[in-house]
Amino acid sequence: MTMKRIFVLAGLAVLASYSLLFGQKPAAPAAPCDAPSYFGMCNPYVPGIIARSAPHGGVLVVTAWPSGPADQAGLCPGDQFVSVNGIAISGLEFMEILKLIVSDTSTPIDLTIKRGDQNLSFHLARAKETELVALSHEKFTHMPLFPDGEPLVTVPLDESAAELQAFKNFELEVGRRNGFKLADRQWVPLATDEGQFARLDQVLNDPMSSRLAKRVDFPTSAYHLGFSAAILQHPDQVLVYFVFPAFPALKAGLLPGDEIMKVDGHPVSGLSKEQLNDLVLKPDDHAREITLRIRRGTVEQTIKIETQKLTDVGYYNETRPKRPDNLALGIQLVNPGNPQEMVVRSVDYPSAAFAAGMHVGDAILSVNGRPVKQITREQMDKILHPSTPAPLRIDAMRLGKKIHFQLTPMTEAQAEASIGRKMTAHGPASAKCTEPAIQP
Repeated sequence: MTMKRIFVLAGLAVLASYSLLFGQKPAAPAAPCDAPSYFGMCNPYVPGIIARSAPHGGVLVVTAWPSGPADQAGLCPGDQFVSVNGIAISGLEFMEILKLIVSDTSTPIDLTIKRGDQNLSFHLARAKETELVALSHEKFTHMPLFPDGEPLVTVPLDESAAELQAFKNFELEVGRRNGFKLADRQWVPLATDEGQFARLDQVLNDPMSSRLAKRVDFPTSAYHLGFSAAILQHPDQVLVYFVFPAFPALKAGLLPGDEIMKVDGHPVSGLSKEQLNDLVLKPDDHAREITLRIRRGTVEQTIKIETQKLTDVGYYNETRPKRPDNLALGIQLVNPGNPQEMVVRSVDYPSAAFAAGMHVGDAILSVNGRPVKQITREQMDKILHPSTPAPLRIDAMRLGKKIHFQLTPMTEAQAEASIGRKMTAHGPASAKCTEPAIQP
């Protein structure tokens, strides 16, 4: 679907964003899994709900997987979770909610949702995640996807193993250029102690851990520090988790696993997530400097970080609001620069690009005869999201061979209509769904 899968209770995929909506990832199974895995279950049974966090807490349905169990049962965008199998979700953490949703058996699930002023009950079947992806002519694969870690993503069904490997190699090279490496499927700065990060990652993503990790992303509207942290209990600690490429935190030398002891001289011990946010977040209408006292191993040190505008960060791409009349090609690009390259990193389903046969890893050579080396990032953004539906010719390279695409941008509504969906204020929906009353 053209709306990116934010948190998929039927195909977990992570947005290319600076903050993960729920902040944790499921634990991987003991053996390698080429499908989504949760709590050691490879390719579990799920109802096919795509959801995100609600504005005031809880979980809000974005859409249901086309022709999946939830879609057939009548779930619609804007539906808000109330309970799962009789258990109220109010106050539950993401992993606790997820554990109620997924299963290693096809046992049905009882879900209560709020729709407008009504509470409605649903008895949902569950299907394998790979079965749901097959409905959209896609398949799952692991990708580095610099700078977003290595999530399990979807690619067109006819994408070859050789194409996927070539793109992974390209992403690894992009990471190295930016001073990053992969550790346990997560991008970390080259100086990161991989053993320390692996231990941290295990604690944060273990749903049975007594440390009760809570993710803090420090979101701001204009200026960013470029890292996220986790509050752990027993013992009480605040640890750096993600450090993002190109941001001030990386330039200042902050690393995953660093223990934050003080912020601007104020101890962080015993602070709640909200209190830590209040301590770090200050008016962001101008650049400012924060001072962190950290412990790395057995050594304490002070790190000063000056915030930076999002628009000044090299790989930042503006998130566009979803509207039915938005025109788009349906692809996202990796554009690392130096040298100027534009390589397809994702292909939306449905979209003009998907219909034309574009694949992840296709390196764009020219658009309407204009070489990509002459196209700036801003100009390419306008090509990907044009104001008029004019046909485009895209020349690309795939595994050393030149290929050509002729495609016409489609609106969100046109793309969804091509698979029997309609656009609502929240996202794509079955034709039988009415416009939801709950605001996004």
